[in-house]
Amino acid sequence: EYAGERRANLLRAAVLACFYAVELVNRHGFRPLGVLPDPSVTPEFHFAVTVLTAGWVLSCWGLLVLLRSRVFPPTLKFFTTAVDAAFLTAVLAAADGLRSPLAGGYTLLVCLAGLRMSLPLVRAAGLLCGLGACLTWLLHASLSTRAPGYYLAIHVLSITAAAVLVGQIIRRA
Repeated sequence: EYAGERRANLLRAAVLACFYAVELVNRHGFRPLGVLPDPSVTPEFHFAVTVLTAGWVLSCWGLLVLLRSRVFPPTLKFFTTAVDAAFLTAVLAAADGLRSPLAGGYTLLVCLAGLRMSLPLVRAAGLLCGLGACLTWLLHASLSTRAPGYYLAIHVLSITAAAVLVGQIIRRA
């Protein structure tokens, strides 16, 4: 589980860097490839995503410090999974909610939980991500900005299916 937590933290940081790079390209463009900035990415949204990503990266760094100090309580993996789900929910609340392509990140968080080879953690990740998707849907209270209900159903079904599949992989291992 310790090795799994180290791998999960490294992958978490790498994925955050990749997603933030996409955000930077959306905001500022990338002229060598002819990609123009997306005018719908406002400075306020970019600032919110930057602050949330910085906080998320700091949580990765804090976990790295704990792991290098050999501090590894049994609840740590549950805490980091809850932090991931909370940060993703906050990013989606700032973005387009479940209409955002980042909403698929909930399924990735369930898969990331599987690296720790803990069935209770995968179940908790599925539950936390399902609740995060529901909260994200509710936070976009205006009917004009809220994704249709079937978006929520599809995301919850995807999260559940990922939890079941990853759980089966852990059982087989």
